Amino acid sequence: QQGVGQTPATALGMPNINVDSDSAGFPGFSMTNFTGFGDGNYMPSFNFENIFTGSGSLTYLKGSHSMKFGGDVTRRRVNETQSVNPRVNFAFTTAFTADPNNTGGTGNAMASFLMGYPATTDRNKYLIHPGYRMIETGWFFQDDWRVNRWLTLNPGIRWDYYSPISECNGLAPNFDFVAQKAVFPGKDGVSMSGNVQKDRNNFSPRMGFAAQVGQKTVVRGGFGINYTPLLLGTFNAYRNPPYTSTLAIQAGNITPINKLGDPIPPVTPNDPVNLSGPFYAVIFNYKTPYVLQYNLTVQRQLPK
Repeated sequence: QQGVGQTPATALGMPNINVDSDSAGFPGFSMTNFTGFGDGNYMPSFNFENIFTGSGSLTYLKGSHSMKFGGDVTRRRVNETQSVNPRVNFAFTTAFTADPNNTGGTGNAMASFLMGYPATTDRNKYLIHPGYRMIETGWFFQDDWRVNRWLTLNPGIRWDYYSPISECNGLAPNFDFVAQKAVFPGKDGVSMSGNVQKDRNNFSPRMGFAAQVGQKTVVRGGFGINYTPLLLGTFNAYRNPPYTSTLAIQAGNITPINKLGDPIPPVTPNDPVNLSGPFYAVIFNYKTPYVLQYNLTVQRQLPK
């Protein structure tokens, strides 16, 4: 973001906001009916990826068959970090400058800002820089078979495997919905993937055909299953306690709780036992999603 490496909140006498390089920059200020300012949420974003891929294929011709075999293996190392709101966001409304007996049409958010009374004060900060690890592999066989002069078939099969996402240092707690508690990779028998099981049943049959019906008409069709790899997004990133810190100060309708000049509570890790706030989890028996695709076309040669 624009304020990377800078500590303007500290310079203005607002402690516990610019606490590290991830929270550098200007905090966010939003005001009802006015344009807000600040360095914004979800910044900075760190994304370092190392992707190693090996692949190969072989074609074998025999008679009316053209057979292909092949596969690939990919190792992904993704160090990705992003916080929702690492610098604190102050939201100002009309509440504290409105007529208590007629709050609907009175008050001014800019006046509340000038008085230094935020309606809400929020922070949602990720405390670590995790290293995610994944393996993807796929193997296939396909035969282009010229059955006769008017019909060609394309049978085949593919197998895909997408490993559960893991963190190299075990810093990705998952949630056990049966035991109703957080589980930590590498501890108490929990796997490095947070007990998410490996789905090795991703077989994808394929079938296609092309048929010439007369001299001017061709009918073609195909069917296949395609599996979708895991998305390293909010849920699969396991941004969970104790590696997160959240702060939420919610004032009453007419009574402020804090002022801009008050010290912000320090960054404190969320408790993984007495859970509060968001917790992201992946079910243990997660199955790889897939889509069914098919098509049927008719091509006709027109006169002249």
